[in-house]
Amino acid sequence: MLRRISSLSISNLLFVALLLLGMGIRLYDLTDLPLDFHGSRQLRSALIARGTYYTHLDDIPEWQQEMAERQLNDQEILEPPVLEWVMSSAYRIAGSEILWIGRLFSIICWTIGAVALYLLASRFANPYGALVGAAYYLLLPFGVIASRSLQPDPMMIAIVLWTLLLLYQWLLQDNPHWKLTVSTGLLMGLAVLIKLTPGFFLFGALGANLLWQGKVRERLRSPHFWGLIILAILPGGLYYIGRFLVAGGGGETWRIFSLSLTEIPRFLLDWQAMTTRILGYSALVLGFFGVVMADKRDRGFLIGLWVGYIAYGFSFSYFMYTHDYYSLPLIPILALGLSIVSGGIIQRFLSNNRTALSRAGLALVVFVALFIPLRTARGMLAGRDYRPEIPYWEQLGEIVG
Repeated sequence: MLRRISSLSISNLLFVALLLLGMGIRLYDLTDLPLDFHGSRQLRSALIARGTYYTHLDDIPEWQQEMAERQLNDQEILEPPVLEWVMSSAYRIAGSEILWIGRLFSIICWTIGAVALYLLASRFANPYGALVGAAYYLLLPFGVIASRSLQPDPMMIAIVLWTLLLLYQWLLQDNPHWKLTVSTGLLMGLAVLIKLTPGFFLFGALGANLLWQGKVRERLRSPHFWGLIILAILPGGLYYIGRFLVAGGGGETWRIFSLSLTEIPRFLLDWQAMTTRILGYSALVLGFFGVVMADKRDRGFLIGLWVGYIAYGFSFSYFMYTHDYYSLPLIPILALGLSIVSGGIIQRFLSNNRTALSRAGLALVVFVALFIPLRTARGMLAGRDYRPEIPYWEQLGEIVG
């Protein structure tokens, strides 16, 4: 018992170290311009935040306020502008427009999501595996770059992970308390409100788990289930139905119906190439294999996440191979699978190799596995400095007026 408590304490300390590493690499080059990752998408959020901020200012020239409002009105508002509201509120507190505040908010959100991932992975795997899953989530170079962007996705991923943690606990109980039901439903509703896409993963995990456990009829008779569903659907449903009616359609966002049977093979190849390039082939294979190795109790939950991801991919088929950040939700799914596979491998290695030399070898492997992605991510961040472009654009703005 004492040994297990000691092991958990060490694992928690190592996880805190991983959190600090993950946040530290993301804080590197924090104040650079948001042009390093899908610049047009980040500038869209920056323009919305600026327009919102300027509408509350009285001590700026009228033309400047009108220009900011015009730029704000020119931006299509798809999901609720939560990130932009946070940025504009921070601008008002700071007394000036500070772009890196939005980047810092995204970093904090992604890091908070890592806590939920670690807690969830600890239920699927042993402490060694949970640490590997957290390391993948925190140190994957693509994840490092994408989780700093001025986009709602890092916040969305964090909310989804905390929702999955509560949903997993809710599914384990045959008669869950209303407190857990309400908190899970509200968090599901918030996740879907922030962006529609979490619905694929959350409802996928919920539905697949009930089917896997054979509890569909039992849950359908439970008021807790319907309370959960109503809370999960209502906020996002009201908002997006309203947006759809105002906009008059889904535009380019929803492209599932554009895929013909002859286009599907090419789409799948492009999708696979995109995910392999940014997430790693080994991680894809091992992450998927983790579903097979999972305990029977947990397998339905993981299957639901993968089914949700596949449905999500076909629903946003155009963006899956043209916009790499649409693969961000796969990072925590792979991390959970990697936790299961790596946890079993490390446990077996330690039980069969008790010598100091073998454990030193394992420590060396861990060091290299952490050093390489950190060095790669730093190289990507340091590869280009966009600050020298500021005087050029300021001069051009003065000329254009």
